[in-house]
Amino acid sequence: MRIIFFIIGGLLAANVSFPSQAAPSLAVRIDGVSVMAEHSAFFARAGQKVKIEFPGGSAGEIKWFLLVSEALDYNNASYCKHEKGCAQPIKYRIKELSGIRGKSGFYVSSVPELAAQGTHEIMVRAEKVKKQFQLVIRQDDSYIGYATELLGVPFVYAPAYLPDGHQTEMRKGADCVALILYARRRQGYRVPYSAPPKLYEFAEKIGDKNTIAQTAIREGDILHFGFQTALVAKHRSTKPGLDGNDLIIHTYHGLAEMTTFSKLPYKDAFFDVLRWRN
Repeated sequence: MRIIFFIIGGLLAANVSFPSQAAPSLAVRIDGVSVMAEHSAFFARAGQKVKIEFPGGSAGEIKWFLLVSEALDYNNASYCKHEKGCAQPIKYRIKELSGIRGKSGFYVSSVPELAAQGTHEIMVRAEKVKKQFQLVIRQDDSYIGYATELLGVPFVYAPAYLPDGHQTEMRKGADCVALILYARRRQGYRVPYSAPPKLYEFAEKIGDKNTIAQTAIREGDILHFGFQTALVAKHRSTKPGLDGNDLIIHTYHGLAEMTTFSKLPYKDAFFDVLRWRN
């Protein structure tokens, strides 16, 4: 399936679905080993040496771009009116990575925007040749590590199944519960994308806001607010309960992010604490 782009006020909008195979002239090495793309995406862990090469044109004519998703409230439910295979187009801002202009190859560590954890939509252009791909950097191979692959991905309410796959599976957009399910699926568990109440079928309640002071919180626990869900990425205290400095991964009307519990805009609402059943 092709991508159809629309330029709107300097923004790039698209119902994003990339080709199923990587461009043959694009080469990626991780720790010195050549890797193949998975649905036009290359995956690496933080700290690995990633080198990207594009010998598709004269070096002086090569330009690299980052497609930065606009932090808008994308809502498939209201936009598509229950139409299957429909998704509200995501708007992107095109930013040239001028520091690597003219280079046919570079190490990701030399480009701070690309070295950060999360999903990076990249475009390279040389003469009349243009290629697009994803670079996906995760913290590690843990449950939380896989969740970090979605950092920077736009919030999309009710992410849809498109011809090339589910929007969250392709790291194009996620709502609060899709983020939680994505990481579990990346671990190999067969949990379906669904609404927040469905989590109670796969996870056990171990506490709530009223008992949180006595609850032994650990990384990977789910905070279920009913209307919203979030993940405990790091419990920083040696004591039970939630600390304001505990790290949380969530997506809420913007881009998926890692922040502290104290900065959650909905932190004062009632919540249950869930833990995945093995």
